Amino acid sequence: MLRTRRMGGQAFVDVHVQVAPTLSVSEGHQIADVARARLLEQVDEVTDVTVHIDPEDDEQAILNWGSPGRREILDQIYERLANVIDREQIREVTLHYLTGRVDVDLVIPLSSAPDPRSADVLSQQVQSAMEGAPRISAVRVLLDPYAR
Repeated sequence: MLRTRRMGGQAFVDVHVQVAPTLSVSEGHQIADVARARLLEQVDEVTDVTVHIDPEDDEQAILNWGSPGRREILDQIYERLANVIDREQIREVTLHYLTGRVDVDLVIPLSSAPDPRSADVLSQQVQSAMEGAPRISAVRVLLDPYAR
């Protein structure tokens, strides 16, 4: 989506760029910086550019107003997984607020599931424990070989 305004000989640009919903904040910021710089370099009349990065189509997306905050989601995850994995073993939790729900990525050390069979079992246990969690649509377990 693109919106421009003119004031005298100057143009002001607001642009929304849709990106993959699982991009990192820093990659989204990099994309915004490049888009802004290119517009400023290539169009002489443009003096100001605001770039907004969107993980989904703003015109079609279900808004996330009223979605639980990070603390509430983390409490829910830790409570549901208490009998599956030690809370301290969850190294990272990434929340993706999409289509009015939350997708969760959990990073756990590979040492928690050192072979393929135990990795599958751990992933299934996490999925089962998180099943039916309000507002959480999906949980993905990522095993990190470098985490201790």
